[in-house]
Amino acid sequence: MLALDLLFRGDVSPKDPGAPEYAQMVSAMGDRPLGMQAAQLIGIARWLVGRGAQRIRLESTGARSQISTLTAAALEPAQFSGVEIHDGIESLAKLLEAPITYEAAPDLFCLDLYKEFDVDWLAALAKAK
Repeated sequence: MLALDLLFRGDVSPKDPGAPEYAQMVSAMGDRPLGMQAAQLIGIARWLVGRGAQRIRLESTGARSQISTLTAAALEPAQFSGVEIHDGIESLAKLLEAPITYEAAPDLFCLDLYKEFDVDWLAALAKAK
């Protein structure tokens, strides 16, 4: 088992009051924090496989982790043996209806994702091997 914090979360989140601006600068340069987190998960999975891991199952808790986890698994479904979500959301629409600010969750503000996908679609893609 390996537990980790993704970019812009937990111990790897910038701690100063301007922390959300880091994510905003990343977005302004053409990258998305969500994409970077998904790439981070995929990279760690590849690293683990290179060290002999046979099966890599992703497990996450909460909406922010859920979306990062499902995005990574949807992009590289063969890399992961399974995905388990705890306390997730049923639809991305919930994030648009809830009073979530950019400062609280900059990685969730990936509007092109909302336009093209929803949680059930990401989950289905994550299962396609």
